[in-house]
Amino acid sequence: MEEADCGFSRTEIKGLDGERKALVYDNYSKLITATETIRKMRVNMDPLTPTTSTLSPAIAHIADTAASLASALQERVRVPRIVENGGVAEDEERAEEKRRQRQTVRWVLDAPRRLRERVSRGEGEAVESDWSEVKALLDKWKGVEGAEEVRRECEKVLAGRADADNTHG
Repeated sequence: MEEADCGFSRTEIKGLDGERKALVYDNYSKLITATETIRKMRVNMDPLTPTTSTLSPAIAHIADTAASLASALQERVRVPRIVENGGVAEDEERAEEKRRQRQTVRWVLDAPRRLRERVSRGEGEAVESDWSEVKALLDKWKGVEGAEEVRRECEKVLAGRADADNTHG
């Protein structure tokens, strides 16, 4: 009787529950791996401390956030929302958007290194293009923890490039 009312059989519900648990476990495993990777990166960055000291607070914040997310995920398992079309497309879209946002944050955090590399290779146009995109994002992120540190590191690289241009040209 109840199966006809909600549109799902017990077998389908058990299948969805099993898939949900597998997804949660998979995401939890990825989160643990990411946390470990961040910790290893912090250890490997110690020799570079003088040049990366302004990035340490941002990386620490990311590691702390990952650890708190891992513990929160462990404590709570969320059932996927079923949307009108009968799937979990809305959750998948949100997950994809979050993945793109994380990728953008990583890209911005890596900007000082990328700019330094491009400056050393004499890729002036690439430096300007990259800085233009990074600067636009940092402008949007005004007040976000770590954004000003990244901006200062990028500006140091650009100032060093300008100084080199003035001594050679």
